[in-house]
Amino acid sequence: MRVVTTTLLLGFFLLIWFPFESESLECINSTSYMDRVLVKPRSSECRLKTALCVKTMQISQNTDGSPKVLSIHRECFELEPPQAYREGKGCVDSYDDDDPISRRLGPHLITCFCSQDLCNF
Repeated sequence: MRVVTTTLLLGFFLLIWFPFESESLECINSTSYMDRVLVKPRSSECRLKTALCVKTMQISQNTDGSPKVLSIHRECFELEPPQAYREGKGCVDSYDDDDPISRRLGPHLITCFCSQDLCNF
């Protein structure tokens, strides 16, 4: 009888614990500008079921046309997922894809979303 009670309690504990455990998301938070790290990278655990890890990059161009990353910021996003993510896009550029002039005007933001168990991108 004692073995059955222990087994039932263990099973009940596992059923309660694992759903909460699977809803968390680990996100590596940091902020950097060019070669300097402004905020030391650290791991944050997002607890909400709809949590995303968001990385925003400010990008410009070098004189030869190659991309130049000005800054990167990563953080947990625990609100309603952005429209772009709900539409299945992993990354969104702040410039209009249909307007080639806007893509050459200077710094723009690229925002990427991750909902895996560990987001260190």
